[in-house]
Amino acid sequence: TGTIDSFVHHNNGTYSANLGSTVAGNVTVGFSVNATNSTLTGIVEFVSYEKTILVATLSTSTKKAKIGDLIKYTATIENIGSFAANNVTLSNVIPFGFSYVEKSIYISNNISSNITWDKTLDINNLKLAPGEKIEIVYLLRIGAGAKHGTHITTATAYNNQTSDRSNTASASVEITADDPMLDESLIIGTVFNDKNGNMIQDEDEEGLPGVRIFTVEGYIITTDKYGRFHLLNIKGGEWSRGRNFMMKIDPLSLPKGSQFTTANPLVRRITPGIPVRFDFGIKFADVDVMRGIQK
Repeated sequence: TGTIDSFVHHNNGTYSANLGSTVAGNVTVGFSVNATNSTLTGIVEFVSYEKTILVATLSTSTKKAKIGDLIKYTATIENIGSFAANNVTLSNVIPFGFSYVEKSIYISNNISSNITWDKTLDINNLKLAPGEKIEIVYLLRIGAGAKHGTHITTATAYNNQTSDRSNTASASVEITADDPMLDESLIIGTVFNDKNGNMIQDEDEEGLPGVRIFTVEGYIITTDKYGRFHLLNIKGGEWSRGRNFMMKIDPLSLPKGSQFTTANPLVRRITPGIPVRFDFGIKFADVDVMRGIQK
């Protein structure tokens, strides 16, 4: 039922055949041994895998999400051909910053599959009879490395027996920036009387009320009666690196003769979702100045 171009001996007791045409069934092969006239014959069985036609779809449980959310993805594979597909892989290309949630896979026909997860999420050893359609559900978590905007996941089904492949299906999720707890930074701090000049507010070092502080963005803050201040809803920059933020005390709001024990202005690195402290130390040449402030 077919022809063989060559039959190669590998010197280890095994042979391989090069096919001259597509074959299926049994083929009788003759070959000589040790260049003698004796001839051996053997039966080689070849299996022909018929072409399959696979169609894939992919959808998500939501179109908008935030950092930290879990997204449910639903993929389907349908075998619209006339022959079974017994070794199919669904390969999902996952966006940067997204990660697969272990053991979240559900397969509708209960086939025992093998899951591999690296840059792609591959679901292996799937089987589909002619006309069969299966559903595969899995969860992805949006990590801190994912940027705001639209992120696309794709899914393609491969028949590993025939090298046939389906269409490439896709589904998109938009990451929004409307969660202040995760996307913005909180600035807190104190202006204090640094009596010993160690740049740290010790227990006996009081805060200074009524001190004005400026930022490059145009904010003007005044410390409370304990010398404390804070800023809410400050953009922290990119998740991957954050940004610099600068604050400066207005010297005219301090008593005459005040000296800074910390830098003024102060520059700190801020990142989304993480509080950052800006503490200013002030030392007075006249120890009685603080008594006047307290009054």
